[in-house]
Amino acid sequence: MPRYQRNHNLYIHIGTHKTGTSTLQRFFYQNRKRLKQQGFFYPTEGTYYKPLEMIPNEKGGQRFLVFAMTGLYPDWFKLNDKCQLQKKEECIKEIREHIIPYQDYADILISTEHFFKKVKPEDILAIFEGMNFHLKIIIYLRRQDHFLESLYNQETKNARDYDSFEQFVDQEIQDKHSYGYFYPKLLEFASVFGQENIIVRPFETEQFYHQNLIEDFLHILRLRLDDTFLLPRYQNESLPTEFIQLMVLLQQQFEGNIKQRMVLNNLLQNPNFPLEIDRKKYRLFSPKWCRETLQHFEEDNARIAREFLNRADGQLFYEPLPDQDAVWEPYPGLSQETVADTAINIWQREQEKNQKLLEKVEQLKQELQNVKDRHEKLDVENRLLINMMEGYSA
Repeated sequence: MPRYQRNHNLYIHIGTHKTGTSTLQRFFYQNRKRLKQQGFFYPTEGTYYKPLEMIPNEKGGQRFLVFAMTGLYPDWFKLNDKCQLQKKEECIKEIREHIIPYQDYADILISTEHFFKKVKPEDILAIFEGMNFHLKIIIYLRRQDHFLESLYNQETKNARDYDSFEQFVDQEIQDKHSYGYFYPKLLEFASVFGQENIIVRPFETEQFYHQNLIEDFLHILRLRLDDTFLLPRYQNESLPTEFIQLMVLLQQQFEGNIKQRMVLNNLLQNPNFPLEIDRKKYRLFSPKWCRETLQHFEEDNARIAREFLNRADGQLFYEPLPDQDAVWEPYPGLSQETVADTAINIWQREQEKNQKLLEKVEQLKQELQNVKDRHEKLDVENRLLINMMEGYSA
């Protein structure tokens, strides 16, 4: 009699953003051979992971599959002339061709946080239609006050946001379809994949298996972290508060020019750029404002806890809320000296670049003059040779 073969799982890790996804994806990439030995295939060889002419990146997962499906590419990619946009059909065909050979003997792991907000669940399902897998969705959720602070930091760092933090939070609260309202989007995924196939994990150290994010994720896969796995350092850490405030101020000078804002941010983040700032990371939420903000998400969070984690008490996050009257050290604000010193350093750096450019131009002019002189010399020598030959002929 033929041996019974179980249907394998296809795990789709959909983030969310700011829940250690870069660290996890780097772990998956660095350990893809070890994961395969353990019965898990993490596909990385197609344009869904790395477009042509692009250097491989350990983090980011299969994000280019999402970019191709939506046609929405990040600014840093669009500004790179060497990178080619991928076609949706080709990306989907490629990842299917890479996955199908494994469906009878391995589980599959896909990871990109861009699935959560940018792609409809039914479109994700269609990618893997007809395959012999049980589809499982893995999602980490971070308490909204921490999530919004970290997201604002990231958006500013990527030159995508130049409003104040207060404006940013107000927009997120007012828009009921914004990122922080997790529950409606989870319902969409549950309606397509089945609620029993949605694995929700709170992004809190206290709730991680062994208080470790990587161990927590491996525990979902029924794997154990041991010495055979490589451990990456944590990725995509937030920048100091003053750094972000400085970026916001300077970005406002280039409101409609994303390319210039990105150039500016890259300059500020260059380790060789002289930047004397306060390196402390302040909490942008006061205790009172934090509690007020979380009230907007309280009902949704309770529903997630009850419906997806079977917690009758409706408690999704265990970290205690700050006491409303607790001592809070607010960020004191940018000093005129910091702004002035940074502006002067940027001007000096541009002057140095211009000087190097002028020196390069002068060098090229000299090289051209040398070539011209050589040609004139050769021309004179050729004329002398011709005259000599004409003399002999006579």
